[in-house]
Order: sequence, then structure tokens, then C-alpha cells
Amino acid sequence: MVSIRSVLALSLAGLQLVAIAAVILPFYFTSERVLLDHARVLMRDVAHNTINHAIGFLAPAEAAADLSQRLARQQVVSSENEDAMERYFFEQLRSHDQFAGIFYGNTEGDFVYVNRDASLGRPAYRAKTIENRPERRSVDLVWRDDAYSVISRRSDPQDRYDPRTRPWYGGAVEAKGVAWTDPYIFFSSREPGITVATPVTSEAGELKGVVGIDIEISALSLFLSSLKVGEHGGAFIVSNSGDVIAYPDPAKIKMASESGEALRFARIDELDDPLARAAAASFPGLGKAGPSAQNYSSFRYGGEDYHAVASSLPGTRWPWTVITYVPENDFLGAIKESRRNGYVLVVCVALLTGLIGLLIARSITRPIGQLYSQAEDIAAGDLKPMPPLATRYNELHRTGLAFSRMTEWLRRERDANETLTGDLRQASRELEARVEKRTAELNAANARLKEEAELRAAQAESLKKANAQAELLARELNHRVKNVFAVVSAVLSLGARSAESADDLARTTRRRIDALSKAHSVTQGHGSAAAASDLGRLAKLVLAPYVREDADQVSVTGEAIKIDNDVATALGLILHELATNAAKYGALSVPEGQVELSWQSEGAEDNRQLTIVWRERGGPKPIAPGPDKHGFGTQMVQQIAAQYRASYEIDWHEEGLTAILRLPLSEAESSHEAA
Repeated sequence: MVSIRSVLALSLAGLQLVAIAAVILPFYFTSERVLLDHARVLMRDVAHNTINHAIGFLAPAEAAADLSQRLARQQVVSSENEDAMERYFFEQLRSHDQFAGIFYGNTEGDFVYVNRDASLGRPAYRAKTIENRPERRSVDLVWRDDAYSVISRRSDPQDRYDPRTRPWYGGAVEAKGVAWTDPYIFFSSREPGITVATPVTSEAGELKGVVGIDIEISALSLFLSSLKVGEHGGAFIVSNSGDVIAYPDPAKIKMASESGEALRFARIDELDDPLARAAAASFPGLGKAGPSAQNYSSFRYGGEDYHAVASSLPGTRWPWTVITYVPENDFLGAIKESRRNGYVLVVCVALLTGLIGLLIARSITRPIGQLYSQAEDIAAGDLKPMPPLATRYNELHRTGLAFSRMTEWLRRERDANETLTGDLRQASRELEARVEKRTAELNAANARLKEEAELRAAQAESLKKANAQAELLARELNHRVKNVFAVVSAVLSLGARSAESADDLARTTRRRIDALSKAHSVTQGHGSAAAASDLGRLAKLVLAPYVREDADQVSVTGEAIKIDNDVATALGLILHELATNAAKYGALSVPEGQVELSWQSEGAEDNRQLTIVWRERGGPKPIAPGPDKHGFGTQMVQQIAAQYRASYEIDWHEEGLTAILRLPLSEAESSHEAA
């Protein structure tokens, strides 16, 4: 048993919790899903913008290299005209801020190189020209200002630079087209960069040299530093070899090489940013994804959940991956804080509701306790007056008044009952004497009535059995009459197909009806004993009325088997039913229909079984009846099979009906052998 006070308080608090949760929780989860989707879209857009910026930053170099190659091939500019080539390279640098230098080296080792240079203390352009001849080698350096005026000039005989030994030269020659080097730190400017080179060939396809462009990619880091990825997110670019080639803080991606004379890119696992390392580690296949692949991942760092997107630059020229990451709280922090506040609010509301429920329950249970005490007194026989209930509830007040009136009424009734009880005891003694006398009389009458009832029950049972037998006979007679009309119609149709005159039709019909009469006699147990005991003759006699003289529609095959006359009658009824249905609906209803009747005995000597197969072909497509729509004929066949411990199966194939009857030969031959 539980207290009303506890139930009421807990129910109110629980309903309050359920109502608030039903309103708040769907909003929380829906908002969280929408904001996470928005975060992914934001990171995907950041990666897309970074990719477009990188492509837009690098693509002009490829176009410029291709233009320079075509101009060199057509000898518009060539190493033989160093001044024209130098001026062309100078103009290209002025037009493209991302170009750090442009150069051309031929197969003889000649080299023309124009690059940006600030070694003189101000922005300038430096031209380096190498003339490589067996008899002499010269290296000239010229610095020019933005107006192409010479600022300084000198020679450097110690310079042994040979363009033919450089990776950009060999890469372009091997690729026989545009070749991009891996990003590296330029030796002179000590800034990250990349080189694109393309071979220059003659009209006959002979290699003349290679033209290339150096591009400083530090602008990509500046672009990343300007990106806003949430409040605390970031982005960086990693090559397929694991080098960090662009990062919001460019100083962190440059490290001293093993020799200490040059700089190299920091690998992602060497980057001084554990959060960026964790973001890269959340993509196990980083650098192995296909072109333009885009993957999403989540990771946890510093007790906080993060989401990241890795996007590869399209194509294979720049096998780089842009990784953007953002902490989940940048998007869900406010809603999580709101959720925590909501939980606190829900608990407070539930506690307040429970407290109110306790107060309400107390105001209800106190008067109920008074009513309970009064009820206990009444049950104990103490019918003292009940004091008024201390309650403000009208229903409880009226209940208290009712208890008072009930107590008063019970007290009056108790007094009246005591007087009445004495009178009843006297009357009871007199009544008992009369009841004993009347009981004896009733026992004698009941004995007579029981005998009459048993007689009427026996008469009713006999009448019930007679009615059931009459109903069965009426149904069988009705089925027989319908079959007779159907069979006569089929016989007329069969005769009409082959009759040449009315007399011929009459003779044919008369013979068939005579055969039908003989078959009917056999199925009713009135045929000759010889016909009944031979299964082959029985089958032919039953099927004779349905076979045209000029047609071969029915085939009967099987071993010679002698059967009991009673079993012959049962088999005759089953074959008659199958033949009648075939004539009305099946294979015997059309000229091209065929019926095959066959039988064989199977099994050991002490457990032989007779299997009879009826198979129809060429008739109308049979329609199987529903599970609860078997006709009287089917029910009759099933009852006969059950009587002789036989099994009866019907299959409704596309080509026609197939019926299989399996009968123990002990049932078929026992009576015959005994006779």
C-alpha cells in the first residue's frame, strides 16, 4: 500500500518533468543537429575558398610559364637575346606579385634569371645572366629599380651554378611538359615557395632549354591567418608527404635542415601546435585520398570536442590537403549552457510542484484519516457520534455529514434488529419443522421428475441423430441430382460432337446413359461382384459414360488388383466425383482434354499401399477454391478417405488438376479375403 500524499506529490512532479522535457528536449536536439550541420558547411566553405585561392594564386604561373615557353620556342625571346628575355621576365614580375623569379636555362648551360631582391636596402629586381662556353664562362649580376633603370652591376666569377643539374630542369625534361616541384624553402629569400617549369623545344621537337617560375607561397599563410573559422577554429595546408606548407603563423612551418645551412618545412607531427596535430591525426588516410576528396571527422582535445574537414586540391599538380577545424562549443556552447540552465530549472520546478502536491495531499488526507477512524469504530460496533470534519473541501465535508447520518441510522437499526432477531428466532424454529416435512415431499417429486427428464433427453438425442441423417441424405440427393443434370448435359455435348444424325445422337446418348446407370449402380453398391472386385473393370465402367467412341480422351493403366465390394463402392464414388467434375469444368469438358488414371501397389507384403493417380491435361485452367469453400463433393470424398484410413490430395497445376489417393491394401482386401 502507498500513501496518497506520496502518489500525488510524485505524480505532479513527474508530469511536470515530462511536460517540460517534451517541450525542451526536441528543441535542444534539433538545434544541436542544425548547428553542427552549419559548422560543417562553414568548414567546407572555408576549405573551398582556400582551395580556390590557392589555385588562383598558382594557376597564373603555369600560364606564364607556358607563354614564356612558346615565346622562347618562336625565338621572340631567347638566351641569344639576353636583353629582350631579361626585359620580358622583368615585366612578368611586375604584373604578378606572387612571382618570386623567372628564369630560362638552355642545353648548353646558359642561364637568364630575374628575381625580386632587397639586398641593397630597397625593393629592386636582380638579373643574373650566365654565359657558359668552353673557352670562357661569365656570370653577370644587374640590379634594376621599378622603372628598369640600372642601380648596380657586378660580376661573380665564383658562381658555378648550372641549370641543367637542377631538379626543376630535370623534372620538366622528364615530364616533357609542365612540371611542378614539391614546395621548399627558397635559399635566397628563406621563404616557402614552389617552382613550375616547362621544356622549350624546336619545331622538330628537339629540346632547347627549360623556362621556369619561382612562386612564393607565403601568401597562402597570410590568407589563412585572415580566415575566420568560428571563434577558435583554424585551417592549414599539408602536402601528401606530410609537410605543413601553409599555416596562419608562417614562422612555425620553417625549420633548420639537418645540415643547418638551409631551411625546410616542418612536418605535421613536428608542428608547434598540438591542436593542429590532433586535427590532422583524426584523418588516418591523410594524403592518400583521391583528387577532390572531402572527408569529415571529429576528435577530442583538451577535454573539448572538435569537428574537422579535410579537402584535397583537385588534380595532381598540387597534391595538397586543406584541413579546417573548429571546436564544437563555438556553435553549441550557448545551447549547451542553455540546456544546463534548463535542467536546473526543470528540477526546481519539479521540486516546487512536489512541495505543492504534498501540501494539497496533506489537506486531503487529514479529513480522510478522520473518516477512516470513524469507519474503524463502526466496524468494531462503536456507534458513537462523529465530530465535524476540519476541511475546506466541499466533497469531504459532505462525506463527513453522510458518515454522521449513517452512524445515527445504524444505531437506530441496531436497536430495531435486536427486537426483530428474537421474533425471527421463534419463527425460524416453527419454519424448520415445516421445511423438514416439505423437503421429504419434494425429494419424492424430484425423483419422479428426474426419471421423466432422462426419458425426454434420450428421445431428443434420437431425434437429433435422425434429423442429421435426413439432412445428410438430402444434401447427397441434391448433389446427385445436380451431377446427373450436368453429366447428361456433358453426354449430349459429347455425342453431338461426333453424331452424324439425330438417330445417331439418340443411339449414342442412350448407350452413354445406360453406362451411366451401370456406373451409378456400382457406386451405390448394387453392381455385380465381379465388376466391383476388379479395379480395372470398375474404373472403365465408371468412366465409360464420359468417353466418346471416336476419341481417346481417357487412358486407364495399372496392375490387376482385387478389392472388396465395399471398398469398390467407395472408390466408384470417388472416381465418379472426379469424372463428373472433369466433364463439367475440367479436361473432359473440351475435345482436346486428356485424363490419365493410373494405380500401383507399393511397400512390403505386410504394409502394402494402393496409390491411385488422376491427372488432367489440356482442359481449362483449374481454379483452386478458397480454404473455406470446399463443395459437398470434396467433403464427401474426404469423409470416404478418412473412413478407410486413406489420404487424399489435390494439386491445382497450370496444365490441369492432379488428384492422388493412397489407400492401405489391408483395408481394400480384408473384407474380400474374409469373404
